[in-house]
Amino acid sequence: MAVKVDYDAQIRAERDKLARALAETEAKVKALEAAKERASATEAATGLLAWVQDETGELEPPSSADVRLLLTTLQDAGVRVPNIATKGKGSSIGSVGTRAPRLTMEEVEAALPSGEFKLVDLANALGREPATTRNYLVKLITQGKVGEVGDDPNHSGKGKPAKLYSRA
Repeated sequence: MAVKVDYDAQIRAERDKLARALAETEAKVKALEAAKERASATEAATGLLAWVQDETGELEPPSSADVRLLLTTLQDAGVRVPNIATKGKGSSIGSVGTRAPRLTMEEVEAALPSGEFKLVDLANALGREPATTRNYLVKLITQGKVGEVGDDPNHSGKGKPAKLYSRA
């Protein structure tokens, strides 16, 4: 009994494998090229900042804000500067103004709501995200300026109720 071989199906399967392998390789090459571009831009910006530091006599290492300012200035002057991703959601060295200025603890205390409040209330008063506001709140609690009152009695829904806080 002769075995029937479907050569066309085997050829299609091999072509599909090759096409997938080619697509994967192209994606890897694209990622490597992007990494190379980011590395060269970072190296150039760091070298330029080092030259500026030598000229000005400032010895402190450049901050990410300094790098952002330099790259933005270069872009404004028409120099092609790639967008260099940094840690953090949606942030990049090439973008400016993505981070709000740091608040002093006095500013945070001045914005404390009167009476009982939730974390989200303080976040809205500060114009910050709740995760950032929690850092300020923890400091205020450890300093004894804010106290935890308990759980929100008006909570109705899934999950744990929000904590209530008040000035100490």
